[in-house]
Amino acid sequence: MAQDTLVYYKDDTKGFWITSSHLKVVLHYILQELKLPKYSFSNKADIIDDFEFIIDGYMNSYLNLPLERLLDDTVNAQEFVSVLQQVKLNFRFKDEFISVAELQAIPSKDYRFKAIFSDDEYSKFEVIIIIDALIELITGTWNRGIENFDLNY
Repeated sequence: MAQDTLVYYKDDTKGFWITSSHLKVVLHYILQELKLPKYSFSNKADIIDDFEFIIDGYMNSYLNLPLERLLDDTVNAQEFVSVLQQVKLNFRFKDEFISVAELQAIPSKDYRFKAIFSDDEYSKFEVIIIIDALIELITGTWNRGIENFDLNY
């Protein structure tokens, strides 16, 4: 799969390229956690809308995840890191692979996304790799330039 999505936060010389399909899987699990009432971002509704828009396939072919705009202050960034850490913790208790049935149950209007994940399971470790990278970007601990994430799918 071609890597069509650049993910960065505040510094466009640090981040990673990834396929939009891989990112959509991760965003789905972030959304599940983010929608819980225990999170009170000042712009929570905007983040949810943007992530759902992306998952639905309205930004296919080239996607830039707008973290800087969505996490517009330190409090939102810190709370978003808490969301990411909880998603990562949730994945520790999942089976090694996300089943095709679970992937197909991800709400999306994007038929290409559904087709890509119609035959094979998806490793939970791929999700964790992406979550770790997002945490590093947001906390400023990412010490690399722009990388290509070649995930095993």
